[in-house]
Amino acid sequence: MSADTQSARRVSRLHEVDGIRGWAALSVLIYHTHIEMFIVAWPQVNGFWPRFVIHGPLSVAVFFVLSGDVLASTCLAGGVRAIDAMVVKRYARLTLPIAASCLLVWLLMNMGLIFNQQASQVLHHEDWLGACLQFAPTAVSLVHYVLYGVYVGHDRHTAYNPFLWTMSIELVGSMLVFLFMYMHGRLRSPKAVLMALALLTFVLKSFYWYFFVGVLFALYRREGLWERLRNLQTSGFFAAMTVLACFAADVWSQSVPAFSAYIAMLLGPLLVSAFYAAPYFVAFFSNRASRFLGNISFSLYLVHFAVLVSLSSWLVLHPDVLGVSGRPGWFAIGLASSLASMLLATALWQLERRMLTRLARLPGWLFNQAG
Repeated sequence: MSADTQSARRVSRLHEVDGIRGWAALSVLIYHTHIEMFIVAWPQVNGFWPRFVIHGPLSVAVFFVLSGDVLASTCLAGGVRAIDAMVVKRYARLTLPIAASCLLVWLLMNMGLIFNQQASQVLHHEDWLGACLQFAPTAVSLVHYVLYGVYVGHDRHTAYNPFLWTMSIELVGSMLVFLFMYMHGRLRSPKAVLMALALLTFVLKSFYWYFFVGVLFALYRREGLWERLRNLQTSGFFAAMTVLACFAADVWSQSVPAFSAYIAMLLGPLLVSAFYAAPYFVAFFSNRASRFLGNISFSLYLVHFAVLVSLSSWLVLHPDVLGVSGRPGWFAIGLASSLASMLLATALWQLERRMLTRLARLPGWLFNQAG
């Protein structure tokens, strides 16, 4: 899962994509800081309503769909040269921010500011919070993880950030999108090929299904489908009904384990299509606050693990600091963790913008600009 925000901005009328991605990132953050962290000690925190509104796995699916859409839209707008540039930049685009976030965890470990082991015992969540960072930090292991381990054979027990299990999927999914876009103009029936790939990966329960659906959404945008749907008087009603249907399907899928995985795989694309098709959804996800969340979304995803194992865990061990105890205290810890993560993500985003400016020069060094 990544936030290629600059690419989104280069393609007209994609501000809503930034916004959707931003709220999805916020959903993942709150899922970890308010639900996953306290779910054993406070099972009610994962009740009926929070399950869908703050649904971490569903938000990750939305991320993948949007990634396929943004990458394909940028390729369609810029042609082969745009694809060339994105291919050579993609690894560095993902790895540089990952390196910054993992370096932060490495520093915290070396400074003795990691308290997740102790906090996991208080929260009786040793198999999640307590299972992380049970190794001695070294410069060699940090470099190996950032450059290689995060993408190949990711293991949460040796990871500097176990939430980055999505990065291998993001990198491979991106390359699949680029490969398809390279062939797109030469295929007799690109949509038929794309739908076949989507169907195959869906049957195999592969995460790459989301990327192919995202590419399909990009092709539909190029043909004006989403704009035509938004012009229909009934678009808002059907979009709202789609969101409610996703909620009902998510709840119902728990009673049919044989099909729950396939049902879950449909929810992300259905939600994104509903958001694209309704004018009020597009307006909301295009507003300034939503776009700001979109800007910091990748950084927010990267840094909140460092906050959880340091500040959040320390507050679990010292609940008197916030002046509240028990379940209200846990809620206050989640709120403090979320705010700290957003502040840290904003700082990392500023650094990320500078890195992207320099990274944009890389294709010019590699390719003949006249070609």
